[in-house]
Amino acid sequence: MSHQSSHASDHDYQSHQQLPYTVIPPPSRGICSRSTIKLILCSCVGLTCAIGTGFGVGYILLRRGNTTTSSQQLPNDDTEDESTDDFLPPGFDPDKPSPPSGPNPIVRPPPTTPPSSRYDLIRNNIIGNSNTQIGVDLANFFSDSNSPQRKALDWIVNVDTRQLSASDSSLQQRYLLASFFYNTIGDSWSKKTDWLSGVAECSWTGITCRNFGGNVNRVIEIKLQNNDLKGKLPVEIGAMTYLEKIVLGQNKISGSIPDSFGSLSNVVHVELWDNNLNGAIPPSIGKMTSLSSLYLDDNQLSGTIPSEIGNLVGLKDLSLYNNGLISPLPSELSNLDSLWRIWLANNKFSEPFPNAILGAKNLEALYLDNNDFHGAIPATIVSSLPKLRDVRMNNNRLSGCPPNDLFRMGQLKILYLDNNVLECSLPSSIYEGPVLQDLEMFNNRFFGALPQVSRNSALQVLNLGKNRLNGAIPTSYSRLVNLKKLDLSENFLSNGLPNQMRQMSKIEKLYLNKNSFMGAVPAWIGDLTKLTSLRLDNNRFSGTLSDQITKLTKAEQLLFHVNSIGGTVPSALCRLLSSNLKMLSADCQGNNPKITCTCCTACGNVDAMAQLEAIGSK
Repeated sequence: MSHQSSHASDHDYQSHQQLPYTVIPPPSRGICSRSTIKLILCSCVGLTCAIGTGFGVGYILLRRGNTTTSSQQLPNDDTEDESTDDFLPPGFDPDKPSPPSGPNPIVRPPPTTPPSSRYDLIRNNIIGNSNTQIGVDLANFFSDSNSPQRKALDWIVNVDTRQLSASDSSLQQRYLLASFFYNTIGDSWSKKTDWLSGVAECSWTGITCRNFGGNVNRVIEIKLQNNDLKGKLPVEIGAMTYLEKIVLGQNKISGSIPDSFGSLSNVVHVELWDNNLNGAIPPSIGKMTSLSSLYLDDNQLSGTIPSEIGNLVGLKDLSLYNNGLISPLPSELSNLDSLWRIWLANNKFSEPFPNAILGAKNLEALYLDNNDFHGAIPATIVSSLPKLRDVRMNNNRLSGCPPNDLFRMGQLKILYLDNNVLECSLPSSIYEGPVLQDLEMFNNRFFGALPQVSRNSALQVLNLGKNRLNGAIPTSYSRLVNLKKLDLSENFLSNGLPNQMRQMSKIEKLYLNKNSFMGAVPAWIGDLTKLTSLRLDNNRFSGTLSDQITKLTKAEQLLFHVNSIGGTVPSALCRLLSSNLKMLSADCQGNNPKITCTCCTACGNVDAMAQLEAIGSK
C-alpha cells in the first residue's frame, strides 16, 4: 500500500462550529444613502416625497434580501444578520407594512418565505440519500453536535474550501468520507495526507476512484490497512454504493459491522481482519452478492454465521478464524460452489463434522482446527471435495479412524489431524498420497505397529508422536526418501534403529525420544549430514558415541540423556559448540557419571531436563 507522507489535519472542527456572516460594505453614497433616506422619510411631502421614499425603501429591501456571505453561511436560517441595521432608519420594522406617506401611500407586499439556507439544503440532501439508499435516518445523528456525522456535515458546510452545493454530484461521497474520518478518529491515523483538505476526495490517501463519464468520479476502493484507525465504522457506509474494495485490516476498529454493509452490492473484496469488531455478523451481508473475498478473522465476533451467507454464490475465500463464533454452522454453506477456502479455526464451534461444507465442491483449503468438532470424519469427504489440497482439523475431538482414501487424495498436500481422539491401527495408505507432503497425527490414540511403506513416498513431514504405537521401525522406512522431519517420539517403539534409515539423506529433524529403543547409537547417523536436531533421549541406548557423529556440523541440538550410553563424548563434538550447536546433553551428572562430557550444556539431572523440555525442540 503506497501512501504519501502524512501530516496533521489542516482544520480543527471546534474552531469552525459557527462562523459570522461576512459584512458586505454599503455602496458608494448617492441619492439613496442613509442620510438621504432619513431626510426623505422625515421631511418630504406630496407626490415627489412619496416617490422618493418608495425608491429609498425599495433599495433597503433589495439590500436586505440580497445580503449573503462570500463563501460561508451560518447553519441556522433564524440567525439575524445584524450588519443590515446600518442601512435602516431607527425603529424601522421590515415585517410591518410601511406607514402611509402622502396622499398615495405605498403598500408593501406581504413578506415571502425566505429560501432555505445552504446548510439545510445539504443536510436534507444527505438525509434523503441515506434514507433512500440504505434506510438509515441521519437526522438524530445530525442533531447531536458531538456525533461524527454532525462534525462531517459541519465540515462540509462551514470548513471545506470546495463549498459544494447541495446538488453537486460529489457531495454525498465527500460527506461519507468525512464521516468515515471522524468515526474512525482520523486525527490519530498514521497516514492521512490530504484528508479533509480542499483537494478532491479522490486524491486523499488510500482512496481510489474510477471515472464513470464526464466529471463523475466515484470511490471504488478504501485502502487504509495498518493505519491506526480506531472508533467505529459509520452506520451510513453502505451508501458508498460504488465501492468494490474495502481494505481496513490491522487497525483497532471496534463496534459491530453496520447493517448497511448489505447495501454494498458492488463490493468484491473486504478486509476487516485484525481489528476489535464485536457482535454478530449481520444477516444483511447476504445481500453483498458480488463478494468474492471476506476476511473478518482476528476480531471478537460472536453468535452464529448467518444463513444468508449462502446467498454469496460467488464467494471464493471466507476467513472467520480467531473469533467467538458458535454452532450451528448454517446448512446454506453447501450453496457456496465457488468457495476454494474456508477458515473457521479458533472459534467455539461444537458439533459433529459439518456436512454442509461437503457441498462446496470446489473447496481446496479446509481449516476447522481449534474448535470442538467431534465424531467421525465422514468417508464422503473424499468424493465430495476432490480438490482438497490443505486440510487442518487438528485440536478438536474427532474420533474413530480417518478414511483410508483421505491420505490418497490426488491433490492433498497438507493434512493436520493432531490433538484429537482418533483411534485405530494405522493404515499403510498414510504414506501413499501422490503429493502428500505434511502429515501431522500426533497426540491421538493410534495403536499397533507402524505400517510398511510399499513405495517411495512424497512425504516430507511425518509426525506420529504421542500415540500408542509399538514394535520396531520398519526397514521399508528407507523409502521415505523425501523426509525432512520424522517424529515418532512418546510411543512404545523398541528394538534398534534399522540400517536402512541411513538412506533418509534429506532428514533435518529426527525425534525418537521417549521410546524403548536399544542397542548402540548407530554410527551411520553421522551420514545424515543435514540433521539440525536429533533427539534420542529417554530410551535404552547403550555403548558409546561414535566419532562419526561429529560429522553433524549443522546440528543445533543433540540430546542423548537418560540412556545407558557410556565412555566419553568425542572432543570433536564439543568443538561443534563453537559453531551451530546450541544444546548437547548426556548422562554426565553426579560423581560417577555414566559418560564423561566436559562440554555438555546439560547433564541428565531432572532439573536440567525439565529446562530442556520447556525450551522445546519442535
